[in-house]
Amino acid sequence: MAKVLVLVVLILGLGFSVYYLVFARGVWDGRVRFTVIDTSDKVEVASFDPKTSQGIKIIFPKNWLIGGVDGKGEWLAGQADRPDLVADELGILYTAAAKHMHWQDRVLWWYWGRRAAWREVDGTVWMIKARMVDGAEVWRLDDTWNAAARDLLASEAVLEERLSVTVVNTTGEPGLAAREAQKIENTGMRVVATQTSEDKISGCQVRSSKQSKSKIGVKLLVRSLGCSWREADLGEGEVELFLGQR
Repeated sequence: MAKVLVLVVLILGLGFSVYYLVFARGVWDGRVRFTVIDTSDKVEVASFDPKTSQGIKIIFPKNWLIGGVDGKGEWLAGQADRPDLVADELGILYTAAAKHMHWQDRVLWWYWGRRAAWREVDGTVWMIKARMVDGAEVWRLDDTWNAAARDLLASEAVLEERLSVTVVNTTGEPGLAAREAQKIENTGMRVVATQTSEDKISGCQVRSSKQSKSKIGVKLLVRSLGCSWREADLGEGEVELFLGQR
């Protein structure tokens, strides 16, 4: 009997260690969409939802024109090799860049990705052709993408929580709240208001009631945006995102 108890304890200990190494220390929590952006030799957004086991790979052309750092200038997505700028242009949050995944997340991506039913989509469905001053042909996103993004990339677990988010911009940077609001909407949350405030903060804060701290969507905002969490006098399912100087 003693040997059996020791064996059970060892198994439980091993299970906890595996969980800590893979989930607790990784970027992905195993409940929301796992979205990877690859800009190495292609421009691809691959994403699967663990709740539905459905995956999608959206292939974009290399000569897709995206905004530069802080919206300054424009770069070709296939030459910039900047997953963060691709995400900003699409208005989405993402889990990792293909080239820079934590080894824990790489294991999870391989393991859970095998279980997903994948489909591949041509990203030019939501794009229009344009020409540069020098005559070079490029692609740009059109207005139809914003509606498609939520349908394609929202997390089922986040949708089920029906969180309402108010985004508050304290930086004075025009349009910041609206840009972040689009990313939040595309995860499956609902943005009810965007505001500005003169109460300056550094970094960003996710505020909610103590009861809502454990919500999947709240944790997603904290993790994906690198925010701190702060308790606030808010109702169940109500969230505030304060954006400060980075």
